[in-house]
Amino acid sequence: LVQLDGRPARDVRGALAVGAAVLGDPALARAARRGDADGWCAPLLWHLGAEGLARLAALPPASSAEMSRHFADGGYVAMRDGWDERAAWAFVDCGPHGTMNCGHAHADALALEIAVDGVPLLVDSGTWTYPGAERNAFRGGAAHNAVTVDGASSSVPCAPPFVWAAMAPFAAGRRTP
Repeated sequence: LVQLDGRPARDVRGALAVGAAVLGDPALARAARRGDADGWCAPLLWHLGAEGLARLAALPPASSAEMSRHFADGGYVAMRDGWDERAAWAFVDCGPHGTMNCGHAHADALALEIAVDGVPLLVDSGTWTYPGAERNAFRGGAAHNAVTVDGASSSVPCAPPFVWAAMAPFAAGRRTP
């Protein structure tokens, strides 16, 4: 997912083009080709050269009839009402708090991202900084469009970095301290 062409990080058409060429997936190719060629051409050429470009060009146009999918292993659900640029979509984090000691996890249980008419309305802030007081604010529920109650997030970080005082329980019955 390395950006090799200076486009915004949220423009993943280059990675989609590489994936389409490697996997021979017409649906990925359709998504990669959306808009101008500058969005996907450079990364494809960097990774796979002219052969990759030819492999992508050989894929037939296709669209997916699938409008929602649960990615159980990753703990996410993606939903949309269409595949054009003005589609509405939602993305929900519905997996466990994290893995191992959950050091890199965020308080994002049931976090929600939404776009309407192709325009993102609820956007995850990401992590702006690791050091300083802002670190925990960016790990908190409000920064991830997740439910907070009286300002409290679903999971609560401790003062030492990478440690949690409390973690949201997982729907499959896993309960963490």
